[in-house]
Formats: sequence, structure tokens, C-alpha cells
Amino acid sequence: MLQLAVHFYEKGHYPTDQPAMPGSKRKLKMSGYQVSKANYQILRTLIPDLVTDIPRSRIVEYRYIQVDDSVQQQSHYFLLPITEAQLPQVEAITKTERRPAVYLWRGEGWWSFPQLETYTDGEMETYTITVKDYGTLSALNTAKPLDVRTETRQIEKTKIRVRETYEASKGPGFLLAQSAPTSNSTPTGFPTSITGNGMVLEWKRGYEDKNPCWWLRDEKRVSKAQSATYRHYAAIKSVPNTRWSKTFGAWYFTGGQQPPQRWLELVGYRSTPAMPPQLAQQIEDVLAQDEKQPLELIPLNLVEANYGRYEWRYGNPDVWCKLYNRTEQWMLFVANASLTERSLYGYKLQLAGDLSSEGQSNQIISGEWVHLSIPDLDSDTTQRDPNFIRQSLYQAVRGMAHLANNELPDEVLVRLAIPSDAECRRLAFQERQREIAAELEAKRALAATMKPYHEYQALLKMQQHFAETYQRVTRCKALPALATPPLDDPWS
Repeated sequence: MLQLAVHFYEKGHYPTDQPAMPGSKRKLKMSGYQVSKANYQILRTLIPDLVTDIPRSRIVEYRYIQVDDSVQQQSHYFLLPITEAQLPQVEAITKTERRPAVYLWRGEGWWSFPQLETYTDGEMETYTITVKDYGTLSALNTAKPLDVRTETRQIEKTKIRVRETYEASKGPGFLLAQSAPTSNSTPTGFPTSITGNGMVLEWKRGYEDKNPCWWLRDEKRVSKAQSATYRHYAAIKSVPNTRWSKTFGAWYFTGGQQPPQRWLELVGYRSTPAMPPQLAQQIEDVLAQDEKQPLELIPLNLVEANYGRYEWRYGNPDVWCKLYNRTEQWMLFVANASLTERSLYGYKLQLAGDLSSEGQSNQIISGEWVHLSIPDLDSDTTQRDPNFIRQSLYQAVRGMAHLANNELPDEVLVRLAIPSDAECRRLAFQERQREIAAELEAKRALAATMKPYHEYQALLKMQQHFAETYQRVTRCKALPALATPPLDDPWS
């Protein structure tokens, strides 16, 4: 497939000869491209429906146009498909220009069109000049030179001709075969995005007209002092084919599809070796056997709870589920559950009374924190209170007694080792005060330990200051010695 690359100088906003508003002196600006007159004729010849002129009053060497977005662009070139039948039309324009910025992609390389070129064939041209000698520069203002002579010189004549053939050229500086990534351009053996140590290594396309490559950037946009890539600047820069992109604020690697090993070490990526087929098959067999066996879980009627406000109190953990057994006359407030050990941890109250009748007073015999296994609780006699919400153990016991129309005295709660919320807050405050006192004591001990060191450092600093001052004073030049005046001098 033939492709034509037509160069444009720049893309920007250009003023027109039309006023921005009726009666205004300010000219309307339009976005477009600046191209040469020869390239303008080529675009007008090949894609007349996709090119629109920008009206300007003065056009000297360039033309200003607008091009439809459907036209492919790469770098500073328009890429147009062209057929063999359209080549003579382009050749007719390039044969009138010298070094036109138009190139043809054919096969696997770029070709320059037939064009004007200069050449020499050894023919010499003779010309005569008159040389005047004034002697010195001051004599240039005089009308009469000192010497006048005529010299004849020769120069090789430069001629111009039309080159009728195509020649291989570097072209725009890029290859169309590599301008767009193919299905095989994705690196194999590595994920396209690796995150670690505050950095991200990813395979992507940075600029639209460039090939995809590996990019290394910070995981978050931070200052230079907190930047992980800046911290490893020397290690990143030491990798060959590494460049810095100021636009994207990231490093990119142009050395191939495989990421640099040094970059992989910086993000903490460790490539795992391939698993042997026998081991993979063995793991699949074990997983298949596990799927056949029923998984024993905690019964839903024991685990599901109506979660409410979560508040953790010091020395009085929150309980989130309430279980009771009418036959054995006990009540359990669950604080934690272990799926691996298949057990519940909570505070168990042993009661005396009939739990089946509501509103009847139930006397508390004892209470303790216990671990109960799930199989022991998975029975019809053990039930869960669906209206229980998450709360502290103190409030839960108080609420249980209130429902039974029984007010628990503080002596019972003290005997059961259930502190009140106020007592928990007091204990938490005391614990915090002890922590603060311990921190202050540690700081005082550290200051006492470091006091001799600080005194020694101050002494060294004072000694260094004294040495510098002494050296600065002794480095001053001495005043010249005055001669002793004679004794008979009355003014001495």
C-alpha cells in the first residue's frame, strides 16, 4: 500500500481578514496549519473535500488551511493513501520545486519524488573584478587610491536540472510499519502494569504518534522531596535508552519490549518460574477433592446479627450477638467468632429461672468469659435474639435485667467483673495517663543519657570556633614598624 507524507510547518491559531464581531477592529482567529505553496497544491489535488482555506489578506510564502480530523497525522506530516494513477499529478508539482517536503512510502522505506536539483559538469565561468588599494584605513576617505588593478577569476558554473527518478530517502524520520502497535507488540511474560515501592511501571503509549514503551512514574503525584523516582534518580538514569518526559512527568524506556531488570527491581517485581505440569495437575486434583466435600460453616442462625452503632470501650468489649438456651438456662453475649477454630468467644451468664416466660425475674448465678464450640451450640434449644443490636457488655446485661423487670445492683456487676461505662472511661483515661507519663519518663531518661554527649559536642563546637577566630586574627598583616624619633626632635 502506498502512503504519502506531506509536511506542514506548524499548527496554531492564525488571524483572518474577517472581523471577530461586526464593527470590531479585532480580527477573527481560526485554528489550522501552515504549509508551503507546493504542499498546498498537493493537498488540494488529492483531498480537495477535506481541505479548507483560512482567508488571509496577505499570503507571501505560505498557505494557511484547515484539514478534517479524519486525515491521519504523525509528527509534522499528513499521511495520505495514494494510488499509482495519482503519482503523475504529484510529480508534476514536485518537478517545479527544489527539495520538496513530500515523501512516498513504498515497500519498506521512504522515497523522494522527482524534483529540481543542482549539478556541476566542470564548466568554468570567467568574471573580472577591479581591486583598489588605499594603503591604510585612514586613506579610505580620500578620492584617489594608491593603486588600481584588474583581476580575472574563474568559478565552476552551477546548473539546474529536473531529476526524473525516485531516490531512497530518510523521509520524515519515522517508519510507518512501527507507527501503530500490532497485536504482537504487547510484551510477553510481564503484566502491563506493575505497582510497588511507591512507583508504577506500565506499558503504554505516551504520545499518539510514538510507539508504546515502558513508563516509570510515581504512584501518586507528590513533591520532589517525597518522589520515589527522584530518590532512585541515579539508578533509573543508569539504564541505557532511558529518557525523561517533562510533559508526562515520568521516565520512559525505548530499548525494546522487555522492561529493564533494574526497573523491575525498583518496583519490587519478582518473576515467578513456570510451575511444572505434574505439580499443577496435582494441585487441581486436590482442589477437586476439596470441592466434593461439604464445607462446614457456622450456622447462620448463630452468626447473623443486627449490627448497630459500633463503640469499643476499654475493658468492656462490645458484644454483637445474644444467644440463650431455655433448657440449660444460660445466656451468651458473643464478642468474637473464629471460623478456623469453629468457636465463639463471649460472656456466659448462668441464670436461675424460666427463660420461656417474658417479664419474669431471672436471678444471675455466675458469669465468665468462655469459648464455646459451634457443634455444641448447633441445637434446637439454642436460639438467637434477632432484636439484639451491637452494644457494650454492661449495657447488654443491664438491658437484659430491665426486660425482666429486675434492676441489677452494682454489687452483682462487680462480682461478675463487668465494669460500668463510666468505670471503663476512667480506666481508659488512667491508661492514657500512664502511657503519657511513661513517654515523658523515657524522654527524660534519654535526655539524661545524652547530656554528656551534648556537652561534649558543645565543647567541640566552642573549640572549633576559637580555632577559626584565632586563625582569622593571626592571618592579618602586621602594621609597618615606625622609626624611633631622634631625641633632639622637639615635636616627637
